[in-house]
Amino acid sequence: MWGITNAFLEGPAKREGSFFDMVLDISFILPFGINQLCSVGLNLILGRIEISLALTIVNCVCFIFTYLSQKVLQGDYKLEKRFMIGTVLVVAGLWIALQDKF
Repeated sequence: MWGITNAFLEGPAKREGSFFDMVLDISFILPFGINQLCSVGLNLILGRIEISLALTIVNCVCFIFTYLSQKVLQGDYKLEKRFMIGTVLVVAGLWIALQDKF
């Protein structure tokens, strides 16, 4: 959820207007609220799982989902070669990190 809400927050955050206009805008406040709930969920998870493992997984998944959701919002469904290479490297790094834990 974190990666998906990042893409939805980008548009409303760039609009002109005061802080209060942004806070009253449902297209900003709804993804922001979901994002903050995910932050609370992460803190609950961190209480149960080793922090180095949890943060590695969350950051890898957030990176991938942020990119994918931005592509969908832009209407561009073509994945770039650089993204695919980066995703393979991120997943490989995550796999290496998990090998030490299990």
